[in-house]
Amino acid sequence: LVYAQNAQGLATEAAVQAYRAVPPSTTTTTISSTTTVTTTSTTTGANAKDLGFADADPRPEYLGGFVTWSPPPDTTGLDGFKAYIAYDQDGLHQAQIWDMEYNDGPIPIGTNRIEIHDSTVRGTSDAGHPANWLIVYASAGGSLQPVGEAAKIP
Repeated sequence: LVYAQNAQGLATEAAVQAYRAVPPSTTTTTISSTTTVTTTSTTTGANAKDLGFADADPRPEYLGGFVTWSPPPDTTGLDGFKAYIAYDQDGLHQAQIWDMEYNDGPIPIGTNRIEIHDSTVRGTSDAGHPANWLIVYASAGGSLQPVGEAAKIP
């Protein structure tokens, strides 16, 4: 996630990268059978940006420290953010990481950071796939935005 790993072992320094918001887009899906149903969903581009994390836990198998981000300019309709670690940028085998204060719900709008629980294992939902990515999703109406629109860092 923060320390790259290859056949030589773990990297000695943490990586921090910034990503920009995904521009707004509209997707229309039409399903035809005896009747025709058309649904349209619009992404607002309301995702976190400038995602940052520096691991404060010296043990390579654990995570610790703060995850920070900048909020989108317009948070209308959002109920917060949720952070996950995942095997890849597509969110494969993702596992939610918990904030010390906001255990289960989304991180409230305006907070813009979480403190990862002590001794959080650097692992995904599948032990055979290491956690290589940190992903922060915007949450609206209890649903997470599509992974392609979420803020991510390797």
